[in-house]
Amino acid sequence: MTARSPLVVLGTLAISTAAAVAGVAGYPAAGITTEATSAPSTTVGSAELDAVDLFTDLFTSLGGDPPNRGNLDQRVAPGSPAAAWVDYLFGFATARLDSRSGPFEPFTVTESATSVDGDVAVDVCTEGFCDEFSGFVGDDEGRLETFQLNGVPIDDRLAAPSEPEPEGPISVGVLGAFERVTVDELAVVLAITPGDEQLDIAWQDAYYHPQGGADIPVDLAASAYPRSIGPVGTQAIVVQFPLAALGGEVVLTYTTESTSAPVEVRVPVDALQP
Repeated sequence: MTARSPLVVLGTLAISTAAAVAGVAGYPAAGITTEATSAPSTTVGSAELDAVDLFTDLFTSLGGDPPNRGNLDQRVAPGSPAAAWVDYLFGFATARLDSRSGPFEPFTVTESATSVDGDVAVDVCTEGFCDEFSGFVGDDEGRLETFQLNGVPIDDRLAAPSEPEPEGPISVGVLGAFERVTVDELAVVLAITPGDEQLDIAWQDAYYHPQGGADIPVDLAASAYPRSIGPVGTQAIVVQFPLAALGGEVVLTYTTESTSAPVEVRVPVDALQP
Protein backbone atom coordinates (compact mmCIF):
# COMPACT_ATOMS: atom_id res chain seq x y z
CA MET A 1 0.00 0.00 0.00
CA THR A 2 1.38 3.45 -0.90
CA ALA A 3 1.80 5.81 2.02
CA ARG A 4 -0.42 8.88 1.89
CA SER A 5 1.24 12.16 2.72
CA PRO A 6 0.34 13.71 6.11
CA LEU A 7 0.97 17.11 4.57
CA VAL A 8 0.02 16.11 1.02
CA VAL A 9 1.94 16.89 -2.07
CA LEU A 10 0.50 19.15 -4.71
CA GLY A 11 -3.15 18.65 -4.02
CA THR A 12 -3.25 20.37 -0.66
CA LEU A 13 0.03 22.21 -0.71
CA ALA A 14 1.96 22.66 2.49
CA ILE A 15 5.45 23.77 3.39
CA SER A 16 7.46 21.43 5.58
CA THR A 17 11.06 21.29 6.65
CA ALA A 18 11.01 17.53 6.10
CA ALA A 19 9.80 17.45 2.53
CA ALA A 20 9.07 21.04 1.51
CA VAL A 21 6.04 19.57 -0.16
CA ALA A 22 3.90 21.71 -2.40
CA GLY A 23 5.20 21.01 -5.88
CA VAL A 24 5.67 24.72 -6.35
CA ALA A 25 9.28 25.73 -6.46
CA GLY A 26 12.01 26.06 -9.03
CA TYR A 27 12.82 22.36 -9.38
CA PRO A 28 13.97 21.45 -12.90
CA ALA A 29 11.50 19.63 -15.10
CA ALA A 30 13.90 16.69 -15.35
CA GLY A 31 13.08 15.91 -11.75
CA ILE A 32 9.55 14.91 -12.70
CA THR A 33 9.18 11.49 -14.29
CA THR A 34 6.43 9.22 -15.49
CA GLU A 35 6.54 5.50 -15.02
CA ALA A 36 3.31 4.44 -16.70
CA THR A 37 3.82 1.62 -19.18
CA SER A 38 0.96 2.89 -21.30
CA ALA A 39 -0.96 6.11 -21.83
CA PRO A 40 -3.96 5.50 -19.57
CA SER A 41 -7.01 7.56 -20.34
CA THR A 42 -10.50 8.04 -19.07
CA THR A 43 -13.52 9.25 -20.98
CA VAL A 44 -14.63 12.76 -20.06
CA GLY A 45 -17.62 14.13 -21.89
CA SER A 46 -17.31 12.78 -25.43
CA ALA A 47 -13.49 12.90 -25.51
CA GLU A 48 -10.69 11.12 -23.71
CA LEU A 49 -8.26 12.54 -21.16
CA ASP A 50 -4.75 11.18 -20.75
CA ALA A 51 -4.57 11.76 -17.01
CA VAL A 52 -0.91 10.87 -16.55
CA ASP A 53 0.08 13.19 -19.39
CA LEU A 54 -2.03 16.06 -18.01
CA PHE A 55 -0.72 15.80 -14.46
CA THR A 56 2.86 15.31 -15.61
CA ASP A 57 2.61 18.51 -17.66
CA LEU A 58 1.03 20.29 -14.71
CA PHE A 59 3.76 19.34 -12.25
CA THR A 60 6.48 20.07 -14.80
CA SER A 61 5.01 23.51 -15.49
CA LEU A 62 4.84 24.34 -11.79
CA GLY A 63 8.58 23.67 -11.51
CA GLY A 64 9.52 26.51 -13.86
CA ASP A 65 11.06 29.81 -12.82
CA PRO A 66 8.75 31.53 -13.38
CA PRO A 67 6.03 28.86 -13.53
CA ASN A 68 4.81 28.41 -17.10
CA ARG A 69 1.17 27.45 -17.62
CA GLY A 70 1.80 26.42 -21.23
CA ASN A 71 -1.46 25.11 -22.71
CA LEU A 72 -2.92 23.99 -19.37
CA ASP A 73 -5.65 26.62 -19.52
CA GLN A 74 -6.90 24.99 -22.72
CA ARG A 75 -7.03 21.57 -21.01
CA VAL A 76 -9.32 22.55 -18.13
CA ALA A 77 -12.89 23.81 -18.50
CA PRO A 78 -13.23 27.58 -17.93
CA GLY A 79 -14.83 28.47 -14.60
CA SER A 80 -14.61 24.89 -13.37
CA PRO A 81 -13.17 23.56 -10.10
CA ALA A 82 -10.23 22.18 -12.11
CA ALA A 83 -9.52 25.65 -13.52
CA ALA A 84 -9.71 27.21 -10.05
CA TRP A 85 -7.38 24.51 -8.75
CA VAL A 86 -4.84 25.29 -11.49
CA ASP A 87 -5.09 29.01 -10.63
CA TYR A 88 -4.49 28.17 -6.98
CA LEU A 89 -1.49 25.96 -7.73
CA PHE A 90 0.22 28.49 -9.98
CA GLY A 91 -0.45 31.24 -7.46
CA PHE A 92 1.14 29.07 -4.80
CA ALA A 93 4.10 28.35 -7.11
CA THR A 94 4.63 32.06 -7.68
CA ALA A 95 4.39 32.76 -3.94
CA ARG A 96 7.05 30.13 -3.25
CA LEU A 97 9.41 31.81 -5.70
CA ASP A 98 8.56 35.34 -4.57
CA SER A 99 9.30 34.43 -0.95
CA ARG A 100 12.55 32.64 -1.96
CA SER A 101 11.54 29.33 -0.41
CA GLY A 102 13.82 26.38 -1.07
CA PRO A 103 13.52 23.86 -3.88
CA PHE A 104 11.28 20.81 -3.73
CA GLU A 105 12.16 17.19 -4.07
CA PRO A 106 11.32 15.65 -7.48
CA PHE A 107 7.87 14.26 -8.14
CA THR A 108 6.91 11.00 -9.79
CA VAL A 109 3.63 10.86 -11.72
CA THR A 110 2.31 7.36 -12.44
CA GLU A 111 -0.85 5.46 -13.18
CA SER A 112 -2.18 4.10 -9.90
CA ALA A 113 -1.75 0.37 -9.43
CA THR A 114 -5.46 0.06 -8.68
CA SER A 115 -8.36 1.72 -10.43
CA VAL A 116 -10.98 3.74 -8.57
CA ASP A 117 -14.54 2.68 -9.35
CA GLY A 118 -13.20 1.05 -12.50
CA ASP A 119 -11.57 4.23 -13.82
CA VAL A 120 -7.96 5.34 -14.15
CA ALA A 121 -6.34 6.99 -11.13
CA VAL A 122 -3.03 8.88 -10.97
CA ASP A 123 -0.49 8.87 -8.15
CA VAL A 124 1.78 11.87 -7.58
CA CYS A 125 4.59 11.05 -5.18
CA THR A 126 7.56 12.67 -3.46
CA GLU A 127 9.83 11.47 -0.65
CA GLY A 128 7.84 8.26 -0.21
CA PHE A 129 4.43 9.92 0.10
CA CYS A 130 1.74 10.00 -2.54
CA ASP A 131 -1.54 11.67 -3.43
CA GLU A 132 -4.13 9.96 -5.57
CA PHE A 133 -6.11 11.83 -8.21
CA SER A 134 -9.22 10.07 -9.54
CA GLY A 135 -12.85 10.53 -10.54
CA PHE A 136 -11.99 12.70 -13.54
CA VAL A 137 -14.97 14.51 -15.06
CA GLY A 138 -14.81 16.71 -18.12
CA ASP A 139 -16.82 18.50 -20.78
CA ASP A 140 -17.61 17.46 -24.34
CA GLU A 141 -14.29 18.87 -25.54
CA GLY A 142 -12.28 16.65 -23.23
CA ARG A 143 -11.33 19.50 -20.87
CA LEU A 144 -11.05 18.54 -17.22
CA GLU A 145 -13.81 19.96 -15.02
CA THR A 146 -13.25 18.28 -11.67
CA PHE A 147 -11.73 15.27 -9.91
CA GLN A 148 -11.18 13.73 -6.50
CA LEU A 149 -8.05 14.12 -4.38
CA ASN A 150 -7.40 11.15 -2.10
CA GLY A 151 -11.05 10.19 -2.56
CA VAL A 152 -12.42 13.64 -1.69
CA PRO A 153 -14.23 15.75 -4.35
CA ILE A 154 -12.61 19.17 -4.82
CA ASP A 155 -15.77 20.94 -6.04
CA ASP A 156 -16.75 22.73 -2.82
CA ARG A 157 -13.23 23.32 -1.53
CA LEU A 158 -12.00 26.06 -3.89
CA ALA A 159 -12.29 29.84 -3.95
CA ALA A 160 -13.07 32.00 -6.93
CA PRO A 161 -10.13 34.21 -8.00
CA SER A 162 -10.77 37.94 -7.58
CA GLU A 163 -9.34 41.01 -9.24
CA PRO A 164 -7.04 43.12 -7.01
CA GLU A 165 -9.02 45.83 -5.23
CA PRO A 166 -7.47 49.11 -4.05
CA GLU A 167 -7.00 49.22 -0.28
CA GLY A 168 -5.56 52.66 0.33
CA PRO A 169 -2.21 52.90 -1.47
CA ILE A 170 -2.08 49.13 -2.14
CA SER A 171 -4.17 46.60 -4.05
CA VAL A 172 -5.01 43.07 -2.87
CA GLY A 173 -6.77 40.21 -4.66
CA VAL A 174 -7.23 36.45 -4.30
CA LEU A 175 -5.31 34.28 -6.77
CA GLY A 176 -6.88 31.14 -5.31
CA ALA A 177 -7.71 29.27 -2.13
CA PHE A 178 -8.24 25.64 -1.19
CA GLU A 179 -9.68 23.84 1.81
CA ARG A 180 -6.97 21.24 2.16
CA VAL A 181 -7.86 17.57 2.24
CA THR A 182 -5.59 15.68 4.63
CA VAL A 183 -4.76 18.62 6.89
CA ASP A 184 -7.67 20.74 8.11
CA GLU A 185 -6.42 24.13 6.95
CA LEU A 186 -7.51 26.75 4.45
CA ALA A 187 -4.67 27.92 2.20
CA VAL A 188 -5.20 31.34 0.61
CA VAL A 189 -3.01 32.78 -2.14
CA LEU A 190 -3.08 36.58 -2.32
CA ALA A 191 -1.70 39.02 -4.88
CA ILE A 192 -0.46 42.23 -3.27
CA THR A 193 0.62 45.33 -5.21
CA PRO A 194 2.34 47.73 -2.80
CA GLY A 195 2.22 51.07 -4.61
CA ASP A 196 5.32 53.29 -4.58
CA GLU A 197 6.52 52.57 -1.02
CA GLN A 198 7.89 49.56 0.80
CA LEU A 199 5.13 47.65 2.50
CA ASP A 200 5.66 46.03 5.89
CA ILE A 201 2.94 43.57 6.86
CA ALA A 202 2.54 42.35 10.46
CA TRP A 203 2.33 38.69 9.43
CA GLN A 204 2.23 37.46 13.00
CA ASP A 205 -1.00 39.44 13.50
CA ALA A 206 -2.76 38.14 10.38
CA TYR A 207 -5.99 36.24 10.98
CA TYR A 208 -9.05 34.83 9.26
CA HIS A 209 -12.49 36.17 10.09
CA PRO A 210 -15.04 33.39 9.34
CA GLN A 211 -18.73 33.91 8.69
CA GLY A 212 -19.45 32.65 12.16
CA GLY A 213 -17.29 31.86 15.16
CA ALA A 214 -14.02 33.20 16.49
CA ASP A 215 -11.20 34.68 14.44
CA ILE A 216 -8.47 32.21 13.43
CA PRO A 217 -4.77 33.18 13.72
CA VAL A 218 -2.51 32.51 10.76
CA ASP A 219 -0.35 29.39 10.66
CA LEU A 220 2.92 31.10 9.73
CA ALA A 221 4.91 27.86 9.65
CA ALA A 222 2.76 26.65 6.73
CA SER A 223 2.67 30.01 4.92
CA ALA A 224 4.93 31.58 2.27
CA TYR A 225 5.55 35.31 2.55
CA PRO A 226 8.37 37.87 2.30
CA ARG A 227 9.60 39.90 5.23
CA SER A 228 8.64 43.07 3.36
CA ILE A 229 7.25 43.96 -0.07
CA GLY A 230 9.08 46.54 -2.12
CA PRO A 231 7.52 48.82 -4.78
CA VAL A 232 8.49 46.50 -7.63
CA GLY A 233 5.20 45.07 -8.82
CA THR A 234 2.75 42.44 -7.62
CA GLN A 235 3.85 39.94 -4.96
CA ALA A 236 2.14 36.58 -4.43
CA ILE A 237 1.92 35.30 -0.85
CA VAL A 238 0.31 32.29 0.84
CA VAL A 239 -1.35 32.38 4.26
CA GLN A 240 -2.87 29.29 5.88
CA PHE A 241 -5.47 29.07 8.63
CA PRO A 242 -6.32 25.96 10.69
CA LEU A 243 -9.94 24.78 10.77
CA ALA A 244 -11.02 27.60 8.47
CA ALA A 245 -13.59 27.40 5.67
CA LEU A 246 -14.33 29.46 2.58
CA GLY A 247 -16.63 32.45 2.87
CA GLY A 248 -14.69 34.53 5.38
CA GLU A 249 -12.06 37.27 5.18
CA VAL A 250 -8.28 37.38 5.46
CA VAL A 251 -7.35 40.33 7.68
CA LEU A 252 -3.90 41.92 7.40
CA THR A 253 -2.35 45.07 8.83
CA TYR A 254 0.47 46.98 7.18
CA THR A 255 2.60 50.09 7.50
CA THR A 256 4.56 52.20 5.05
CA GLU A 257 6.92 55.13 5.53
CA SER A 258 4.03 57.55 5.06
CA THR A 259 1.49 55.87 7.38
CA SER A 260 1.19 57.16 10.91
CA ALA A 261 -0.56 54.03 12.20
CA PRO A 262 -1.09 50.43 10.99
CA VAL A 263 -3.68 50.11 8.22
CA GLU A 264 -6.10 47.17 8.16
CA VAL A 265 -6.99 45.30 4.98
CA ARG A 266 -9.86 42.80 4.77
CA VAL A 267 -9.89 40.42 1.78
CA PRO A 268 -13.01 38.30 1.09
CA VAL A 269 -12.38 34.64 0.22
CA ASP A 270 -15.53 33.63 -1.66
CA ALA A 271 -16.35 30.07 -2.63
CA LEU A 272 -16.35 29.15 -6.29
CA GLN A 273 -19.90 29.18 -7.62
CA PRO A 274 -21.07 26.35 -9.90
